[in-house]
Amino acid sequence: MGNAIREKTIHGIAASSGIAIAKAYRLETPDLAAEKRAVADVEAEVARLEAAVAKAKEELEAIKQHALEKLGEDKAAIFAAHLLVLDDPELLNPIKEKI
Repeated sequence: MGNAIREKTIHGIAASSGIAIAKAYRLETPDLAAEKRAVADVEAEVARLEAAVAKAKEELEAIKQHALEKLGEDKAAIFAAHLLVLDDPELLNPIKEKI
């Protein structure tokens, strides 16, 4: 007995007409539930947020540099935009106020 080929039919919405052969990706909705809790040390929690943003900037900068080297400036520009978002006070100040 040889290897059995297992087939599975997945139904979806066509992006265009015709036939395509490629990997299929399944879109799953992530769980974005947040827990509301009281913060004992507001300054420490804001510092934790700022450290997380700094870490995200560091990682995005590395990704941007890699994209720049491998894909070119036009493709790396999206990561420059993401870095600008992390510097946007309109994003960060409301979060700090919630804390």
